[in-house]
Amino acid sequence: MLAIGAGCSRGPGSDDAAKITTLPAQSGADSSFLLPPEREGCVRTGEIDLAEKDPACILDHPPSEPVRDLARALRMTLVADPPEIQPAGTLLLRLAVTNVARSELLVPFEIASVGSLARPDWSRFVGGPEIRGDPAAAVRLAFPVVTLDAHERPVDGLPMLAPRASPAPSRIIAVRLPPGAAMTHAVSWWAMRIPTPAQKYHDDAGHLIVPQTYPVPLAPGEYTARLDVPVLGLAPAERSVSTNVRVIDMRDLRDK
Repeated sequence: MLAIGAGCSRGPGSDDAAKITTLPAQSGADSSFLLPPEREGCVRTGEIDLAEKDPACILDHPPSEPVRDLARALRMTLVADPPEIQPAGTLLLRLAVTNVARSELLVPFEIASVGSLARPDWSRFVGGPEIRGDPAAAVRLAFPVVTLDAHERPVDGLPMLAPRASPAPSRIIAVRLPPGAAMTHAVSWWAMRIPTPAQKYHDDAGHLIVPQTYPVPLAPGEYTARLDVPVLGLAPAERSVSTNVRVIDMRDLRDK
């Protein structure tokens, strides 16, 4: 109880003696409005993959907090490390998603179910990976990479399979990025291309023949590696970031 005294005493028995007024103390429910609302997501910097493993960052619904001006507040850069590579070699594409605003920014990354994405038809690829388990049950952050030649044409011709009709619902990685901080990701890139396989056909006995294809080294030249970043709320063109890669002739490397 909270006691508040008012007035002054004029002596014992005085009608004008100080009056005592009592007020009830605030209950926990009454004081709840003093607490700040719980914020969605997690404050994190560094590798995006680690946020994917943090339960505090995962939402099963889009953020209820409005996310505005993402395209203006985010700067996405992609760097090839190293920028030059020999045919059939491998390098890393290093992505940085930086908050260039003056205040903390909520960045929602979409974890797409495998069934919601177009995927390569590995049955047409010699030595393709074996798919185990139920692909529709798996979820992950997807960073699709496309390699373009000097004429801006894709170098790969492996057929793609359409998304499943009923993919699992997407989830969200909600990251609260401080001003000037960045989330990063690295993707392997090979100086290889996958030619388009020959058309399926039936032999003289009526058997269906499904030709396969295999990777071959990229010819020396200039290429563009384009990567899509799964940031929810950005237009497709705004989610795309690219960098130049130079494939060097082995003879040029020996001359160095």
